[in-house]
Amino acid sequence: GAWRCAAIHYRAMREALGRRFGSAFRVTKNFQLGVGAFTDFSQVDALAQSLLSSRDVDFYGVHVGFLYSNEEVHPDRRSGGDRERLVLSIAVGINYAHGRGDTLGLLVSPQYDPSSVRDCTEADGSSGCASIPTKINQISINLAAKVAF
Repeated sequence: GAWRCAAIHYRAMREALGRRFGSAFRVTKNFQLGVGAFTDFSQVDALAQSLLSSRDVDFYGVHVGFLYSNEEVHPDRRSGGDRERLVLSIAVGINYAHGRGDTLGLLVSPQYDPSSVRDCTEADGSSGCASIPTKINQISINLAAKVAF
């Protein structure tokens, strides 16, 4: 009763908080800067309920991006079909995310024996699988280019 209700409330709260927000600023006529932050919470309630639930990690991150174009860019305005020159745009984005949680893993002896490795999704629970505290740091770079003529 009470535990199930608390679990449902906790899951709903995590889904409500898993969001992205940010803003873009015009620095000059041809240069824009975008910044933002995000949360990405795991949808796994219990480890090893299926083959896909081997990691329960919540991510928190920030991103920054730069956009340069040789033509002034207006997000609300449609670009016209009559162009007098070639328009080049280049965007670069950098993303950092930090994740904390648990990953399903195996406890093995220092003398590795391949025959002792088992599938962590076995129903008997004797496979030696354990919930391992996990930290993940991720950095990604996104590049884009546009040529309009």
